[in-house]
Amino acid sequence: MTRFASCWSAPASGLVLVLAAAAPARGDELISTDRPDFTNSSDVVGRGRWQIETSVGAERDSSSGQRVRTVNTPTLLRYGVSDSFELRLDGAGAVHQTSFDPASGASTSERGWAPLGAGFKWHLPNGAGLLFDAGIDGGSGAFRERGLRASLNVPFAVDPGWGDDWSLGLMPGLFVDRNDDRRRYYGGIASASLGHDWGGWHAFTELAAQRIARQRDGGSVLTFDIGGAWRTAAVQLDSALAFGVNRNAPHVALTVGFSIRFD
Repeated sequence: MTRFASCWSAPASGLVLVLAAAAPARGDELISTDRPDFTNSSDVVGRGRWQIETSVGAERDSSSGQRVRTVNTPTLLRYGVSDSFELRLDGAGAVHQTSFDPASGASTSERGWAPLGAGFKWHLPNGAGLLFDAGIDGGSGAFRERGLRASLNVPFAVDPGWGDDWSLGLMPGLFVDRNDDRRRYYGGIASASLGHDWGGWHAFTELAAQRIARQRDGGSVLTFDIGGAWRTAAVQLDSALAFGVNRNAPHVALTVGFSIRFD
């Protein structure tokens, strides 16, 4: 135990110092991120600011008859061009997927990199946002993708009428993708996230139709999500659990993330 504590004491102390240094002075705004819930905010990072939002995600699914477990590292990089417009680069990062077929007893394991996406968010004068993301050909192994993949979402907030500590975020949207036959198809997105704040703490519950599509195009994916975050002016630590509501959604997914803003 002594050796274990010694090995981790320096990194842990460093993390504590970083978080302490990042704690906001009174009146400072808290960091605003687009995680860990599926519903994005309409906020942008601000002119000249960089923000990194990264995480480790794991999900388990058996909707196809096989038991599939996936671990990835979703990451989002944001840069504020102005106080109302930002550029974005995102991807699921490194991916490790294992599959087990109960009928045959066979198992497979695949590793690779997910393709990147690039886009922008524009905070509109009416308080809503316009969020565009387009997939970039790339990735490796079984996770390589080619062809057009794009989405356009409109995140906005409404007052639930329960006081300043409560928030309700909504995000309708549209996307275009390709199915297994490489045929282009179109679908929808819709989500609602109800949140509550206690100082630097935030908790939420969410219902998300992450994709609305016909069964021949992969079907719709509907999840129920819960989670929370601890935030300062420049740092956020967060975690969330997602539960599949319909047969096309992963049965359960967990994410643990870290975000930091550079002024």
